[in-house]
Amino acid sequence: MPASAVATLPTLPTPRPIRHTTLRQRASALLCGVLLAASASFAIAQPVLAERIDLIRHGESEDNPDRGQAIARLDGRLENSRGKVLSGWNASSLTLLGASQAVKAGEALRTQDSADARSLKEALWLYSPLLRTRQTLSGVLVGARLANETGLRLRPEPRLFERSAGELTSLTWEEAALRWPEMQKGRDASVFHQATAAYPRGESLADVYRRASSMLDEALREEKRIVVISHELTIKTLLAHLLRGQIDNSAFDYKVENAKPITLVRRDGQWIVQPEAGH
Repeated sequence: MPASAVATLPTLPTPRPIRHTTLRQRASALLCGVLLAASASFAIAQPVLAERIDLIRHGESEDNPDRGQAIARLDGRLENSRGKVLSGWNASSLTLLGASQAVKAGEALRTQDSADARSLKEALWLYSPLLRTRQTLSGVLVGARLANETGLRLRPEPRLFERSAGELTSLTWEEAALRWPEMQKGRDASVFHQATAAYPRGESLADVYRRASSMLDEALREEKRIVVISHELTIKTLLAHLLRGQIDNSAFDYKVENAKPITLVRRDGQWIVQPEAGH
């Protein structure tokens, strides 16, 4: 309490007004708390508006091919892969094959939407701002014949980043094994099977789930049609959220291929994966 306020207290005739003011302040604070809680409950209770979601992993990147496999770079050069790389948040580019895959993904979306050409134009497009996903978005728009369309709502969303590989970012699996013994197990390493396992100074699948699912929930309440362009593990967490409402080790089992759209529609309050079209 300020010194000036303390000095004036003895001049008051009785302490009653102070007590009255304090109770009123407490009542006001309590009312504010109730209103905030009600507001939060209302936000949580907001109905899902979305009717369809398309999840698209980026096309093949330069980090994806196996060791020794030929890579056709976007600049036209041919070189052999040094092995699968833990890309994480790095700036790896698509290969020529990856760019072609992205265009075909857009063609597949257009075929699915042939009965309603407005749907894709009116959709909210959410994409990871990493280079390989931005390149994939461009290819998808070309394939869907939307590249010259004005007024598209294209929103970069950092919460759609791939899982951070931390200290192992941009290392091949073999290089990572020298830095972190757990990677000596290869596919049996904990980070490929346990949702709570994380790379050194990196993320676990559960970490990705928390950021990605919160982003998706916001969009579900605001948009009817959503297209998401992201990364393999991030999309696995979104599938776990939509289909099961939680993250656990089973999320690793979802199959998410390069630039093959996974379409979900909402029926009777449940999300259902539609059969592949055009693949």
